[in-house]
Amino acid sequence: MNHSPVISTFGPASANDQLNNNLAIIVHINEPLDNINRNGLQAAILEDKAVYSADFCPLRYHLHLVQNDRTKLNSRDALSKVVVRNLSSQIVGPI
Repeated sequence: MNHSPVISTFGPASANDQLNNNLAIIVHINEPLDNINRNGLQAAILEDKAVYSADFCPLRYHLHLVQNDRTKLNSRDALSKVVVRNLSSQIVGPI
């Protein structure tokens, strides 16, 4: 008898799914941002349920590391969350 695993599509994603679908990108922001604007940008990006984390690189506040579920949010969508705030930016690349 073949016992195949049952895969549920309901409920929260498992840690394994999160790991398999994880995409980390670096967004380069051209304008200098003060603490208030960095915190506002970070909060706006984290509102998306597909984003796992969004952090500025210490001492390199023009680089923003965004980790997200690539099946729910692509790199261009993540970048658009920065551009919509009238910030000139580009994706440096996935890591």
